[in-house]
Amino acid sequence: MKNNSRKSKIITILIAIPIFLFIILELNFAVNYFSQLRTPSLYILPDNYVGWVSIVYQDETCPALELKDDHKVFEIKEDGTFCTSNAIEFGRATDRYVYRSRTDINLIQNPKTGMNYIWNASNNEVSEKFYIGKKPD
Repeated sequence: MKNNSRKSKIITILIAIPIFLFIILELNFAVNYFSQLRTPSLYILPDNYVGWVSIVYQDETCPALELKDDHKVFEIKEDGTFCTSNAIEFGRATDRYVYRSRTDINLIQNPKTGMNYIWNASNNEVSEKFYIGKKPD
């Protein structure tokens, strides 16, 4: 009888250890994931704009970003530039890229063609740059 009880405890421990480790790993993933979130951005582009977009951050001569529907709003000028007094945020978010008159179509992926229209995104502490249109040469 003692032998069966001992085997049962060992089996329980052998089952519990992987489950416990799995839970710990999932919690670690969740903490890392949510700690790297940032406020999503809404980039409003001039109609039919194709070319490079350049954004300058931490410029005290520029206005602060507005929030609309929980998105930071970037009203890109006709020449593809924008500046703000805000600091750049790093992390994960689902950003939206739209033309001024077609805010219902997100340019990150055209639903009709499946093509991506945002390329070569890069940033540093004070600037962000990306290309709008078909993949640049």
